[in-house]
Amino acid sequence: KQHSDSVKFVEVPVTNANVYLHQGLGIPSLPYAHLYHPDVGLVEERKIGRSNFPAFRKALSQYVMGFCELESDDEDDHNN
Repeated sequence: KQHSDSVKFVEVPVTNANVYLHQGLGIPSLPYAHLYHPDVGLVEERKIGRSNFPAFRKALSQYVMGFCELESDDEDDHNN
């Protein structure tokens, strides 16, 4: 177990009965994740396929730890 008990994972399979739910949530492809914070609701949406799973794992860890890294544009760094 890599995360605290405060993290809950919910799998919502696509079926004929709930296809409109996925469309209403704006899910472009599967697998896909919504990250919710208990105080503010939806904080992030992202694809979680094989190639982007490391970025999902990093984002989830940062929310669990209570901080996030801000990525900077290299071009902006050189101009300041």
